[in-house]
Amino acid sequence: KLKCEAYPCTFSSLQALLRLSTSLLSMSYLRIKGSIILFSTFMYLQESSALANSGALAQTLAKANKNSTNVVVHEPEVATGGSFSDIWLASLTEAVVTLGIFAVASAILRRRGSRRTRTKAVGKNAQPVPVETQSLSTSSPSPKKATSSRRPPDTTSLVTAVRAGRADELPQLIDAAYTRAQRRAQGGADLEEACSQLLLSSLRACAAERQFVQGLAAFWHVKDRLGKGCQDLWSMLLYTVLEANQLDLCPACYRRLCAVGVPAGYDHVNMVRYFAQRQDLPGLKRMLDGISSMNLTFDPLSRNKALSACVGKGAIDLAELLMCHETCSEELDCIAFSTLMKGYSRMGQKQRCFELKAEMKERDVAPSAVTYGILLEVCVHCKDMDAARSIFLEMQNSNLVLNAVHCTSFMKGLVSIGLVDDAAEMLSKMHSRTGAEPDLISYTTVLRAYGERGRTREQIQLIEQMLKCRVRPDEIAYHAVLDGCCNGPLGGVD
Repeated sequence: KLKCEAYPCTFSSLQALLRLSTSLLSMSYLRIKGSIILFSTFMYLQESSALANSGALAQTLAKANKNSTNVVVHEPEVATGGSFSDIWLASLTEAVVTLGIFAVASAILRRRGSRRTRTKAVGKNAQPVPVETQSLSTSSPSPKKATSSRRPPDTTSLVTAVRAGRADELPQLIDAAYTRAQRRAQGGADLEEACSQLLLSSLRACAAERQFVQGLAAFWHVKDRLGKGCQDLWSMLLYTVLEANQLDLCPACYRRLCAVGVPAGYDHVNMVRYFAQRQDLPGLKRMLDGISSMNLTFDPLSRNKALSACVGKGAIDLAELLMCHETCSEELDCIAFSTLMKGYSRMGQKQRCFELKAEMKERDVAPSAVTYGILLEVCVHCKDMDAARSIFLEMQNSNLVLNAVHCTSFMKGLVSIGLVDDAAEMLSKMHSRTGAEPDLISYTTVLRAYGERGRTREQIQLIEQMLKCRVRPDEIAYHAVLDGCCNGPLGGVD
């Protein structure tokens, strides 16, 4: 009996020891995969322990049966598989082998984890992705694949300094890193490449922190040590000088970029931004002709971003050039037409907006909800409610869903020509439209119209309706009601 109790104790101690050692290994090396291996090891030990305990119990009870004539003991129907010492030795051997495999897997996963950490660190230093980082031409190489050289080890310290708010110290930090690179360089080309990578990492870190002036200062400090540079460097520098509003440097950066490789699509978009700010139509035409000579084209995403840049700066003639040039005119989509239409809408050119709508129909491009919204806005701006009503009905008959913006734009047009009751009727109909429930702007539009005409009682009713619909009035709404009280006060009502 004592022996039978001693054997499980021995195995429990062995399991506790193995569990402690594997826990330490797990804390040091592994995550999910290590936990799976740990679980498998423990399950194996548990089965081995149960098997060994069954064999030991069978042997002990067999001895007791031989020594006693008064007790009849039936041996359990469990295959012992050998003596207890053999089972114990086999279990321990299997556990040690499993732990050896576990340690090897831990080392492999730890090395793989360190590689992933370095990859994440490099990815954080990559060029940010506003409109500039999307490939705009299928023929343009990816900026990440264009550079095959390894970065110097000092780039991490430069990025860390910029993130810590020490971007002003970049010239001194680059000088120190450059001195260390001189000891490792095997020639002048290696040294120039190292300097280019140091500056590239600094510019990317500055761009991520919106420290473009500091990044440009770092470039001026090391420009004589760069040599011809690389494609990523001049691409990043083009973006930096544009964001730093140093527009005079953009053409030089673009020429250096063309000298070392084929400009990517986002480089062309940055140059379109430069020409739009300068309102330089001939310059944009020269660049587009150069792109055409290189057998490159703008893909739809790039073209739409370039159009948006032109419209945002009011360079509508540059946007028209992009729409009709051979490098951009293929596969014109709804976004391109709507973007150009938005530019003409801001200028109040209703006729040109409807001409673009007719051109969309000729090209079999279906208008979107945004397109109809722009047309409604320009009709309201020009106080052409017949055209606005036609657009509104056309959108209702289409498969598109009206939203609060469309209805509010139409209500503003009705108010502008004095049809306040029609605007109020539109407001009441919005409650029954799914996805077009009136918002604060919708209510305020009618409140103002009531206030200008002294219809205070309707204003108060509308405020109560807002509160009932859980739309909280703001200061503008309450001021509209006060103006209405001044224009037409209610008799006997405070």
